[in-house]
Amino acid sequence: MEENLISSKIAFNEVCKLGNIVVKRGTNKRLLAEAENMLYLEKNSQVRIPKLYAAYTKPNPHSKSFGVNYLIMEYIEGEMMTEERFKTFDDEVQELFVSKLAEQFRLLRSIPSEGYYGRVYKQPFHARLPIFRTNHLDPSGPYNSFDEVFQAMYTSVQMRCAEQPRDELHPIEISYIERFYEMVPRAKGTEPVLTLMDCSFDNLIAKPIEDNAGKIVDWKMTFIDIDMFGWLPAFLQVYCAKLFYLYDDETGKTFNRRLAAGISEEDYSTEVDFLLRWTVIATVVSELCRLAYFRANADCCCRSTYVLSC
Repeated sequence: MEENLISSKIAFNEVCKLGNIVVKRGTNKRLLAEAENMLYLEKNSQVRIPKLYAAYTKPNPHSKSFGVNYLIMEYIEGEMMTEERFKTFDDEVQELFVSKLAEQFRLLRSIPSEGYYGRVYKQPFHARLPIFRTNHLDPSGPYNSFDEVFQAMYTSVQMRCAEQPRDELHPIEISYIERFYEMVPRAKGTEPVLTLMDCSFDNLIAKPIEDNAGKIVDWKMTFIDIDMFGWLPAFLQVYCAKLFYLYDDETGKTFNRRLAAGISEEDYSTEVDFLLRWTVIATVVSELCRLAYFRANADCCCRSTYVLSC
């Protein structure tokens, strides 16, 4: 399969094209969860995804602890969009692109709620899902109410701040935790909707449809990676989309504004902007504190376990 390799960088899976099919393989059990997600969407929605032909596990010749998982699916014609490529289109084509992308998200969100928060078939999310993660071992959910979701998110925020290699939380982190506790319970859009969390261009195939003059008059959008997926509060889809399409220039701002409006008529800007600011600030603070700590404690490997109580 190596000579047909398309990608080996995404989630440590290899993706290979063999004729008109794609084979995705890896040792991560999330591949089998992705197969369940694809079958669920095929049965319950009109969201455009590749057809799944098979999913199975084979023995691993290098380890008896875990097998090698395979997904066999349809090959989708088109291209993976990039920021540079997107900027080559005029405004009309860009707007059409965003509207067709938002249409797929709306189809996803239109599937009737099953009354819980979690993976399909009322299963828990995997242990490393960022918004609920407290360690890398315990799965999250399913949750029966938004209050349970909030408590899980709040615990995750505290743990992710406290796990940094330093003795005290940064004042910015303390301020954010306090604001999180006050703000998120009052958020709009807390009902569960099906949400695709990894919205990067790498997980999307876009096929331009041209007229006889070569002008792009339509786009055919297909989601090709349905791994990080499940029932989540409605406002989180806009956050996830903006998180992966977060460009700083005017093109990016226009893209995000159009996409947010296309995904939902409800305005979630207060909730989304709060979470996005924290995502950026937390990354910077974490790296600065980590660097300062290791400079001051080059021979020390201890970690803080301080967690704020509710």
